[in-house]
Amino acid sequence: MDGLTIYETAWGDFDASIELRKSDEMLRTAKVVSDYLKELALSVEQNDRLVALMLEHMEATHRSGFANGVRFMLELEDHRK
Repeated sequence: MDGLTIYETAWGDFDASIELRKSDEMLRTAKVVSDYLKELALSVEQNDRLVALMLEHMEATHRSGFANGVRFMLELEDHRK
């Protein structure tokens, strides 16, 4: 699977990660938000904090969406049996 990485941890266990591709819509809206942030009268510290919070939110959204997709596929597979 493209974007899937399986790796061995320092403890000898195996783990996996997936790289989620950014859609054109996601890149477009990120540019809109970035341009808007430039217009706000924020200090560097406030800007950095806001960007960090937005990134944390996006990562949580990605994880949630991925988990929901996996859960849906598992339930669909169970239903087909």
